[in-house]
Order: sequence, then structure tokens, then C-alpha cells
Amino acid sequence: MKKINVLLITVLTLTVFSFISCTKDDSESSATGTLPSEILFDKNKEWDLQGFFLKFTYDDNNRIIKHEYGYSGTSAEYAVFDYTYNSSGELTSISYKYYDEDGERTSNTNYTYSGNFVTAISEDDDENKKYELQDGKIFKEYSCDPFLNLYLENRTFSYDSEGNITKILYSGSSSDIISYGNKKGIFSGVNMPNWLMLNSVFSELDFIFHTVNNPVTIQSDDYSCSWEYLAYNRNDYPTKAKIHGLYEVEIKYIDAK
Repeated sequence: MKKINVLLITVLTLTVFSFISCTKDDSESSATGTLPSEILFDKNKEWDLQGFFLKFTYDDNNRIIKHEYGYSGTSAEYAVFDYTYNSSGELTSISYKYYDEDGERTSNTNYTYSGNFVTAISEDDDENKKYELQDGKIFKEYSCDPFLNLYLENRTFSYDSEGNITKILYSGSSSDIISYGNKKGIFSGVNMPNWLMLNSVFSELDFIFHTVNNPVTIQSDDYSCSWEYLAYNRNDYPTKAKIHGLYEVEIKYIDAK
């Protein structure tokens, strides 16, 4: 997953700011869906991201059942995540297959529920997490220390009246402050809990804050990140965006069920 890590680290360590644009794009105006089906990285100053794509598949309940990433025109690096749900609609597992020039690697994460807690157990011990919920939203995140075999508090989350995450306080007292526009978030039509976007699977997609509205700036103690939205469809979902003035993405949608 080194390519995605390059995106996440690079975007979050740059210090250039930009501002949101409300320009309508007539070429995308026929899009009426509310579920992102594909996100394409193009016109990027960082060559490693040229042709990078994310694809999403949904079930009849608008839940993600598969997402994939890779590069157009090449199979050098490709990953597939498959989602399994129980009869109550709860996510129970995500299986992962990653392909590159060294071959295939697989992993699996299982999810269990108890009261206000969700526990994510991965085949990679250092990825084990526990999420404490309030009103169905993540309030605290705990990471398992494999040496102590204990869950230690890692992050605390604060929200605005719309349900957007506005602050993440880390155990070391550093924090992220997030500001938003008022348009519909790219993932706002997707039926999934917000803690899922914040776990290790989605955090590397760099779209973890788009579940209600769309972020404009993310400010931390030692970095800043900005989003500029260049075009929207008729339903006010962004179809083109620029991350920190460097990475331009196109977002395609399908109709929700």
C-alpha cells in the first residue's frame, strides 16, 4: 500500500491553502446518483498518482461490499477489499488481497460488537482497534498494545451540529481541526458507520471526512491540508476536486437503491 501512503503523507505535510469553489460543471450535470462508484486521480503534479483509481461496489442496502484500488493500464499494484455483513446489517469482516510484482498477500479483519464498543481484530496484531460509540458515532478509539495486550486510548472525536468530525485529539495532546463546506459529502449517501471510515482500511484513501459534508481544511500542529471543489452535479455532490492544489480527482456516482 506504499502508493497510498505516499498520497496521505504528502498531502498532509504540505502547507499551501486553497479555497472552495461553487462552480457548476455542465458536463457532469446529468449525474444524479448519491453513491461514489469511482474516484480517478488525474492531472497530478505527483507522477506516482497519475492514473490511480478507487472503485466501489454496493449491495441493495447501499452498503459497500467491495472496494478496489490500482493503476489504469497496469496490474503492477492492485488491491481488493471484500465486506461481509450479518443478518442484522452489522459489518462482520473485511478480507483483503493485495497484488504487486512480488506476488499476492492476503489479510482479514473481523468486527465484533458489545454494548457501545466495536472491536476490530486483524491478522496483523498492530492493527487491532476498539471503538467507543456515542449516539452511534465514534467517540474514542483505542489501539491494542501487542506487548502489554491492553487497549490504550489513541484518539477522541468532537462533532458539529451536522455530525461532521471537527476535532480529533490524540493521546499525545496533538490535534486535528477540520472545517467544512455546506455541500453533500462524497460518501454521505453510503450506508455505513462513521468509525469504518476512520479505521486503517479507509484512512489510507484520504476521504475519511466526507461522510456528512466535505472538508475544506485540515489543520494540525505541524501540517495543513486543503480541499478545493471544482464542480458539482445537479444533486450538489462534488464531481471534481483538488487536494492541496496538487492532486486533481474526478468522482463518478451511481444511483442509490
